[in-house]
Amino acid sequence: MTNYVSLITAKDGNVIPVLENNKTLNSKYSPLKEASLFAQNVKSASGFTVILGIAAGYHIQAFMEKFPESVIICVENTEKDIDFLMQIEQVKKLSESNKVKIICARDLKETLLKYYFPAVYGGINVIPYTPWTNHFKELSENLIQTVKETLNEISRDYSVQSHFGKLWHKNIFNNLKKINNLKDFDFIVDTDKTAAIIAAGPSFDITKNLIKHNQDKYCIISTDTAFSVLEKENIKPQIVVSIDPQNVSMTHFIGRDVNDILFILDIGCNTALVDYIEKGGGKVFFIQSNHPLSLYAKNFDSTLKLPFISSGSGTVTVTTADIARTFGFSKIEIFGADFSYLLGKAYTKGTYLDCLYLKDESRVLTSENSFNKLVYRTELTDSKTEILGKATSKKISPVMESYRNSIEAWFEQNNFIYRNENSIYYCSSNNSQNYKPQKQHFDYCAFIRNYELNMNEMQETKTLEVNDFTKTLLPLLAFLRKKHPEIESYSDILKLARTTILQYN
Repeated sequence: MTNYVSLITAKDGNVIPVLENNKTLNSKYSPLKEASLFAQNVKSASGFTVILGIAAGYHIQAFMEKFPESVIICVENTEKDIDFLMQIEQVKKLSESNKVKIICARDLKETLLKYYFPAVYGGINVIPYTPWTNHFKELSENLIQTVKETLNEISRDYSVQSHFGKLWHKNIFNNLKKINNLKDFDFIVDTDKTAAIIAAGPSFDITKNLIKHNQDKYCIISTDTAFSVLEKENIKPQIVVSIDPQNVSMTHFIGRDVNDILFILDIGCNTALVDYIEKGGGKVFFIQSNHPLSLYAKNFDSTLKLPFISSGSGTVTVTTADIARTFGFSKIEIFGADFSYLLGKAYTKGTYLDCLYLKDESRVLTSENSFNKLVYRTELTDSKTEILGKATSKKISPVMESYRNSIEAWFEQNNFIYRNENSIYYCSSNNSQNYKPQKQHFDYCAFIRNYELNMNEMQETKTLEVNDFTKTLLPLLAFLRKKHPEIESYSDILKLARTTILQYN
């Protein structure tokens, strides 16, 4: 059932809808003048606007004329209300604009998640059409709350993009450029063994002997943070995984023996690490995660063998587990995946932080002070656990709990039966995967020509629909908007993005 029941003509000759209580949401005398006042009262607008209430749509048209750069999401109560309003020529005209999207209230969250990109549009305005919000008061309050909750969800991802956006973009381009020059290799994965995934949690101080004295039982797959720990314990992994784009990731590897180890690296990883591994006799194999540029490159050149590997909520431990699944391991044991501070410690003994904090240690600032600062940077909850039959305490932060939930969700999504005993995850499944890593190839010259052509076209046009190419720029644009808040124009931020890309190509 629709809330609108009929159409009438206002005194100035324009059509307006009538509600079931015989009231109208537009002026019966001059809806165009009323619309003009609506637009005048909006002093400024960002590149993305949500208008609550459509009615006859004249106020939306007036807003568009005043702020032609803004993309507009127009919200009405129900689909039936929208269908009814489409009889009005002005509403029909709005629906045909590529700057306007007309939706019903229930689709607001989904629409914002799909179409609102802070890196592209900057801020967001929510503008109520007062007659409509007065009539649908409870609905309007719910819609405003929906916007707030959805923006919080978007902002978490945007915050990461604004921090790493340029680094990811630069690394992916540089690594794509290196692919053809990487050494060929042959690597056999013995999936009859159990995959032992080594993370760098504090419990590994106690459980490491289970690995050390049974190395023949396992195919040892180390996270980057745990690599230096294993070397100090004379445990050589067959595979090491790194997804970190930062220069600090090199501290896990500098001075370490990388010879004859398969390094599985996110295509956005630190490029200097690739050079170090190649020079040291290691083998490099790239994987694809969630960055849209890596997906675009893979789709551009179908010969590029760049398998998608899940990282859950962004942890290298989940990535490593998904690599084990992809390679075909049906039995996986995960060590050091504590997602908590055990025994009052942040990490197992021997990580890069030991060297870093000991190097900077003084009488005033001890390494213990530095670790305590790391541990107590957020609010913690006390809990208990058991390691090899010994009860111990642990502290958990909300972020760590989200990481735990992420890996356990990964187990369930991939049909792994799992249990956690003595701070070790024991996982099993009827895994039918059988991926073999091998030398990768990529036509970088053709790719960069295509990318530059798309950049030229993008600077000429701007539409509501964000396509596969424009998505590749979003993390970079997020970084540039944070660094240059004075740049508001979409076209200007695109020009800066183009200049930035040219610097490393």
